[in-house]
Amino acid sequence: MKKFAWAFMTAFVSLAMVFTGCKSDAPNDPSDPSKPDQPVNPDQPVNPDQPTDPEEIEFPEVSAPEEGFAKIVVKVPAGTDCNGVAFKGTNDGWATQPQTDGEKIAEGWYEIELELGGEMLAGDLATYYQGKVCLIPEGGEIDASYTSQWSEGYFEINADNGQPDMFTLIEDYGKINKLAVLGSGICYIVIDRFDANPCVANEGYSFSLALPALCDEADEPGLIGSFPASNWASDVALELSGDRWIAEDVEAQAANEFKVRLNASWDAGQVQKLNEETGEYADLANEPFGEDLEIVKEWNEANGYAWSPCAGL
Repeated sequence: MKKFAWAFMTAFVSLAMVFTGCKSDAPNDPSDPSKPDQPVNPDQPVNPDQPTDPEEIEFPEVSAPEEGFAKIVVKVPAGTDCNGVAFKGTNDGWATQPQTDGEKIAEGWYEIELELGGEMLAGDLATYYQGKVCLIPEGGEIDASYTSQWSEGYFEINADNGQPDMFTLIEDYGKINKLAVLGSGICYIVIDRFDANPCVANEGYSFSLALPALCDEADEPGLIGSFPASNWASDVALELSGDRWIAEDVEAQAANEFKVRLNASWDAGQVQKLNEETGEYADLANEPFGEDLEIVKEWNEANGYAWSPCAGL
């Protein structure tokens, strides 16, 4: 009997040890997280930040023009229209170039009504008005060089409003920036930039130019462009300093453009660039002033430049 009791006690202890050794590490309360340092349901953004869609432009409604008239409705950038906006051009084959001021119809929006004239051919295209949208300068009159005109590539005819088929852009001195009116209708145009903004101050630019050797020692290089001291009508002289041509404190804006010519005359010549594929020289395109107030150009023979009167000689 003692042996049986002993055996029973031994078996009981062994069984207890087995159950103890198999005890789970999991907590008795299942609501406790197995990894307390981690949240059960980590906070996640319900709708993570996504880039917002660009603001849609609301095009204002305007009344239809009468027969023989067209309307241009333009949106201009903030801070450009302190003196208003106008369309300058012609409806009589450039016999006259009237300025038609726009009427402000909403913030940044102007309506301009044009009276169509006789037929003017642009190539094979029959047009009845041609011109450009310009910012009105402080004096109220847009100059003959259209200095404050819209910038090529920075405006667009809206294809979804009005009658866009009645309007098109045509070439003007190498740029596709002249609006031609083909008939009565409404044209919506969003403008992002003008060549000059009369509502902001000009900045002083300096020039340091390496230019080709002069064709004639008496030639005098100068700057001409859309900046205030020139307005494509007069030249700012360049002074020779060592082997570079210099100009200081030329007031302009980043969107203004310039070229370099001789003796204040296009006939006297301008800087040209060699086309290595054709072997021919061609006039340089208008050069923007840009954001850097120190303009440095290497327009000399070593880089393929020449003055037009003696290019290739």
